[in-house]
Amino acid sequence: MILIIIAPILFTLGFLTISLSGLKDQAASQLNEIEQINRKLMDGIVASYKDIDHPDEFYRMLAPLLDEYQLNLHITDNLGQPVFDSARYSGKTRPEAALTGNQHNYHLPIVVNGNIAGTVTVIPDPDVPPYNIYTRMTTYVFLSIGAGFLSLIVLLVLFTHIITKS
Repeated sequence: MILIIIAPILFTLGFLTISLSGLKDQAASQLNEIEQINRKLMDGIVASYKDIDHPDEFYRMLAPLLDEYQLNLHITDNLGQPVFDSARYSGKTRPEAALTGNQHNYHLPIVVNGNIAGTVTVIPDPDVPPYNIYTRMTTYVFLSIGAGFLSLIVLLVLFTHIITKS
């Protein structure tokens, strides 16, 4: 009977280990790429922050980087007031974002001349590399949990069948 409890747990952990082990090196390289993107993005924002009052010009300066990585930016000032939203200019919005929430969004401080001028919320497309690594990891975790439940059901059916035969 203890097999019914331990086997699904071991199956889940084994499936998770096997599926995520192949992603380890890939995740490290994609996380490095995300750090490089963040540096480029922050350099571009700081360099063009003087034009934040002219959103068309500000967007024009950042558009190549945003288009390359399929990013949207939402910038707020120190008081939390919205200053810039790239979705207005790019026309790139994800309708399914309302369903998935903002699980891939992240915030970075905008430091201009040693002072924090505001915060940028980076909204990546989770289906575009390098940001798709999070989606893949989440998928593997849920598949592993599903495989564990499936093994539990198979064991319960198997043991029920064996017990009814005897």
